[in-house]
Amino acid sequence: MKRIFHPIAKSIFSVLSLFLSGILCSAIVAELTDKNGRVHWNEIADKGTFYAIVVLIIISIIYNIFSASYEIGYRQKINSKFLEKFIKEKGLDVLADQVAEAIKNNDTAKLTNLMDMKELITKNLEAK
Repeated sequence: MKRIFHPIAKSIFSVLSLFLSGILCSAIVAELTDKNGRVHWNEIADKGTFYAIVVLIIISIIYNIFSASYEIGYRQKINSKFLEKFIKEKGLDVLADQVAEAIKNNDTAKLTNLMDMKELITKNLEAK
């Protein structure tokens, strides 16, 4: 599943889709144009090329919806892994600096919040 949403695959799909839509649109105009150069748009529903264009549009929409949802899920996964790694590596150090500053400034409300945060962080790290 990952392969069809890879940037190269997405680029190939876009180029092929663009190429195919150009061919189909040219074909539908050619089918609808008579020998005198008049285009008979009222006959468009009778042409198979029209339905091929509709199918291409539907496929493009479905692909782009799935691609976007895959990217959102992937970004959330990356962000959560990054946040977890950051907290493990630097989060507690930053929290310790903030606690020291709160003690120095005699800010008990901030100190209480920081201690609650420390407790939550250490519980979550121990659970993993």
